[in-house]
Amino acid sequence: MLKPLVLGLTLLALLPASTSRALSDSEYQTLMTAPQFRKAEQELARQWKQTYSATPEQDRKYLLEVQREWIKLGRDNLAQKFQAAGIDKVDAYTLATFRRVGALKVFEYNSNLAKNDQGMARPDDFYDDEMDREAVEAIKETRQTAQGNAPAAPENINAAPEKRETGGVTQGAPAETASAAPSASPRKDLPITAKKLSQEYSENEFSGDNKYKGKRLLLKGTVVEVSKDFNTENVYVLLDGYDVFGSVKCYMANTTGLDMLSRGDAVELTGVCVGYMLYSVIIKNCQLVSIYK
Repeated sequence: MLKPLVLGLTLLALLPASTSRALSDSEYQTLMTAPQFRKAEQELARQWKQTYSATPEQDRKYLLEVQREWIKLGRDNLAQKFQAAGIDKVDAYTLATFRRVGALKVFEYNSNLAKNDQGMARPDDFYDDEMDREAVEAIKETRQTAQGNAPAAPENINAAPEKRETGGVTQGAPAETASAAPSASPRKDLPITAKKLSQEYSENEFSGDNKYKGKRLLLKGTVVEVSKDFNTENVYVLLDGYDVFGSVKCYMANTTGLDMLSRGDAVELTGVCVGYMLYSVIIKNCQLVSIYK
């Protein structure tokens, strides 16, 4: 009877406590040019894979749902609290991300009913001090590198002249026309499953871009949710992928047929791959082709 209680207490700490404006794709990409934040993201990805694989099978679905909710708004809530305390935005998001690493460590420990020296489950803030030290070290390293290499230009991962500030179109916008996309015939689209696409991007983002970026895909996958971006109101369909760091986010060119979709439905969508952002492969200008109930 101990395990459900332990998991419940741990997961309460993983959920966002309030509602705030989430990062846009372009804001996230700007943060990723900062070495300290990029290091935090890499550590989070490593810890997630470890925690997920070590978590008992019956608890993985819940962990996955909570992690997706944290990605959606939880980190933004915590980072904005740090900013309100006077911490720079990049450093605030770096610290919030390292804190998440600690939260996943706690979950991994408690979900396996491991014991500390007192034979008790670890508290939610057990790793906070350790994670704060790692964040500070990453920030210091960045400062020292900047001082030694000034005036180094920041890494530009938005070099391609591609609009990333918005995704898809708002609900009710006109459908994509054949004249706007002359090569959009389903017979010419590159067929692939959401799981395979997300796995390839998760394993090697650069290879994924070389193979799929800018190409129109015929994508098959399972619906996780139909929603809107918090800050742009753009409508998207999230497809289940390789893992939480590899879902496929499909921004819709129109809302035709979306009212018939439910979680777990198998669908086919067409759209153009624009790369990997915010833990998802992003597909834009999407249209719903088929629904399999």
